[in-house]
Amino acid sequence: MALSDVQGPQAAARARLAGLRWAPLLLAATAALAFQLAMPVNHDTAWYLDATGRLLEGAALYRDVFEVNPPLAFLLTLPSTAVAGLLGADPVTAFVVFVTLLVGLSLLLCRRVLRAPRPRLDERLAYGLILGLGLALFLAPLREYGQREHLMLILAAPYLLLAGLRADGAEVPRPLAVAVGLLAALGVALKPHFLLMPLVLELWVVCRRRRLMALFRPETLAAAGLLAAYPLAVAVLTPDYFETIVPFALEVYAAYQADWDLVMRRSLRLMVCAVLLGGLLLLPRPAEGRGPVDAQVLAAVAFFAAFLAQHKGWTYHSYPSFALLLSVALVLGCTAVPAARGLLRRAGASVALVLILAVLALEGRLERWVHSYHPEQAAVRAAAERSGASRLYVFSANLWSTYPWVLDSGLRPVMRYPGHWLVPGLVRARWAGRESPELDRIERYWRDSVVEDFARHAPDLVLVDVREDKPYFEGRAFDYLALLDGEPRFERLWRGYALVGEVEGYAFYRPRGTADP
Repeated sequence: MALSDVQGPQAAARARLAGLRWAPLLLAATAALAFQLAMPVNHDTAWYLDATGRLLEGAALYRDVFEVNPPLAFLLTLPSTAVAGLLGADPVTAFVVFVTLLVGLSLLLCRRVLRAPRPRLDERLAYGLILGLGLALFLAPLREYGQREHLMLILAAPYLLLAGLRADGAEVPRPLAVAVGLLAALGVALKPHFLLMPLVLELWVVCRRRRLMALFRPETLAAAGLLAAYPLAVAVLTPDYFETIVPFALEVYAAYQADWDLVMRRSLRLMVCAVLLGGLLLLPRPAEGRGPVDAQVLAAVAFFAAFLAQHKGWTYHSYPSFALLLSVALVLGCTAVPAARGLLRRAGASVALVLILAVLALEGRLERWVHSYHPEQAAVRAAAERSGASRLYVFSANLWSTYPWVLDSGLRPVMRYPGHWLVPGLVRARWAGRESPELDRIERYWRDSVVEDFARHAPDLVLVDVREDKPYFEGRAFDYLALLDGEPRFERLWRGYALVGEVEGYAFYRPRGTADP
């Protein structure tokens, strides 16, 4: 028998075996898609889907849709929303599929980045990097799937790997580097806080290379150009953002910040992950190609600093750090288990390691996810659907008072706000005795906006948050309708409504003559 006759089947068997190593990613993608389609989207994503649909119908951004974030979040929601509209499909389903495909494309680009440098990376390290990021992007988000933090990490993942390779002195083709830089800039531009990550990584690359010129690379120049052009484009295309949104937000948005004890409690799981990761870092690792691992650790630290800087304690703000810590744990599992022989045994040991870490890290997150989904929404939604109304207006500073339940309720929100985010800071400033022309401008704008939305859309169901302890109001009683006292235009409109019931701390008002909810 010829040697080639033996080698042929053996080579085919090795190729099939090598293909099996990507099975965990395919399973993760399938599980993520099934899980996300079975559960409601998070409240922020629901708002962006609804607001982007309004923009496609002709609404004006920062006038008819009054949002505190810059416009890129709407642009990233636009493709799936537009396709859903053309096909008559569910926007939520279209968005979940879009994000899943985006993760897949990001991982393909990550693989291309890792295959580009010469000499090639250690096989176990390259495999672990892709698998770790894949599980972090597909499975770690849970309810944060499609949040801006999730989208940012999807777009920035190839850059994290490339920055690590650059720190090790690697070169990659210029077109690939430019593409990576542009995608990373799109992700970073979603929020100003995200800028901390590339600043930290670029400082690290310069220190590692000991050359200031290491900063001037194709990917960094491309990213810097896009990041510089973005605010200019916003100023030209949506001038209201800098003329109205930014001044208003600087004046009142701090009301959404949490006490430091709450912020630190919300970061405990990250600290547990960091301690576990510290133990793994003590295990032996390949001497070469450690840059991409170290880049992810540094990025996790930068994102944790951004979590603290935002000072709100919202769990999705900690997602990037959490995801990268899990990713690095799996990478170290792939590269630091020399006793596991063979591809499948190494992969099995790595998956077992990351599952142990995931259980420890997700224990509190899963509990919080289940119990913080605001179960009163079910009762409010049921009452709203029974009302037979079609146009909904909600007085609440909480976005989750309206979203995501309203998306499939048959009701159409007609207020320009996701939640009345101007009100807590305005009211608290008044309680503190602060007076300023900017506060007067904000109060006048809010009153005018309520009158305009009521006059234009004539809501046939109004929900008013009447809970005694509303979030963001320092535990003090506050009445939304009282803030409109003395506004004759609203009083004329409001005379046409009557209180018809109260459900879970929300008062229901309908046009006079309609039935109880």
